Amino acid sequence: MKYAKVRAILIVIILLDLWLVLGEYPVLNNRPRISLTDSNGRINSLADIRSVDDLYIGPEPETLLVDSYMEQDGDIIVYGDGVLIIDDAELALRGILWQQDNGKVIVRNGAYLNVFQEYLSQFPHFMNDNSYFEAENCTIYAHTVYRTFLYDSSTYIARRVYFPFWNFRQCFDQSTLIMENANMVGDFLIRDSCYVEMNRCDTLLPWFCAALPVSP
Repeated sequence: MKYAKVRAILIVIILLDLWLVLGEYPVLNNRPRISLTDSNGRINSLADIRSVDDLYIGPEPETLLVDSYMEQDGDIIVYGDGVLIIDDAELALRGILWQQDNGKVIVRNGAYLNVFQEYLSQFPHFMNDNSYFEAENCTIYAHTVYRTFLYDSSTYIARRVYFPFWNFRQCFDQSTLIMENANMVGDFLIRDSCYVEMNRCDTLLPWFCAALPVSP
């Protein structure tokens, strides 16, 4: 009986992973669903996600410091030379976190990135170009599976971060993923020529994808 329950749980996790990788998702609330337009789930441009409720940081060098409780009911776009810092405070986000160009996001010193998802992968985190994300001594919680896409030469670093729920990170191109002392890494998909480093991490489920040959 014990082994049957374990097997059933593993089957459910595998089916869920396949759904996340291959599936399309319905609109389950009044917020429009992002259309994943290619095999890597990549959005073509900012125009695909832009709305009047979005918060833009950039393109000129500017820094938004969140050092007290803040709510954002809409996407956050960090682009150009913009910087978002969450320092010893909670950011309650109901939207996508989008980074491009040299945009940086820093979460540190006991901060809490709280992404209010109502269903799986509702508000993903997209990293493009040379964007940079670093989280240290903080908590990142999305209530259901939180999905992160790394493209181009983007860099994602998490050190001593508490993840209360499952995550799914997908690494493409020459992106970099570094995690240290993470309690729950979750799924991570590796493709192309990306760099991945894990130190003292727990609960990992890796996916390895071979790059397909390009037709002449």
